[in-house]
Amino acid sequence: MLDNRELHFLRILYTHLTGSHMMMMIALACRDAGLRFVGVHDSFWTHACDVDQMNKILRQKFGRYLKM
Repeated sequence: MLDNRELHFLRILYTHLTGSHMMMMIALACRDAGLRFVGVHDSFWTHACDVDQMNKILRQKFGRYLKM
């Protein structure tokens, strides 16, 4: 049986796991589209001229991820 502290850390680990999986999906899609990608935690950056294209990728990947 898990105590409250262990459950707390499991929730944190799960949150970080899903966030890093999401970032990896976005990074690979940006690479495939020829965009520069920089990401830290839940922030994503690209060159200013590629922001619109990155926004499309973000919306597509988040939408697909939420349907999983």
